[in-house]
Amino acid sequence: MISSTLPPMLDSDFKGVEYEDLFANLSRKVIHQQLSTKVAAVIEARLLDACGGRIDASKVLTLTSEDLAKVGLSRSKQRAINELASIFIADPDSMHAILSDNDEVVIERITSLYGFGHWSAQMFLLFDLGRRDVWAPLDLGVRKGYQKLKGLEEVPTFGQLKGLSEIYSPIGSMATWYLWRILELPLPS
Repeated sequence: MISSTLPPMLDSDFKGVEYEDLFANLSRKVIHQQLSTKVAAVIEARLLDACGGRIDASKVLTLTSEDLAKVGLSRSKQRAINELASIFIADPDSMHAILSDNDEVVIERITSLYGFGHWSAQMFLLFDLGRRDVWAPLDLGVRKGYQKLKGLEEVPTFGQLKGLSEIYSPIGSMATWYLWRILELPLPS
């Protein structure tokens, strides 16, 4: 099963995010923070509906705090998405630039935004830009996958896995992807 599941960045059809989808994709990173995939998908669908079928900065800014709360966004996530929308409206060129910036600059730009941390920046690099060398030990799924791969009794910490980026470079994204996929495999009997 694992060998037949290629990381998206290796798919020959992968093009990366287009600028017109950039705001929606970054908003999704906020929505997905610290939530299960299922819960995040429900909130994302509600936001999409509240925005009339397309999540964009101008539509989000028309929504009230009450509207965003009904969607399921916490106050902190509301603030993050609203501030992001304001930046997209006020300075679209600076946001457009992150599509071609190097990984370090992308991480710096994204983490400078309210509500975006290193994890969000790494997920953006992986899934939206298709970068090939993103080792993501902040992600719990990566740490649990490593635990399962190595047969460890406890989930390793970020600090224990951080140094492995050199070992996995320049294919850190593949290592990250396959550690997630390992979690889908049954435990050996």
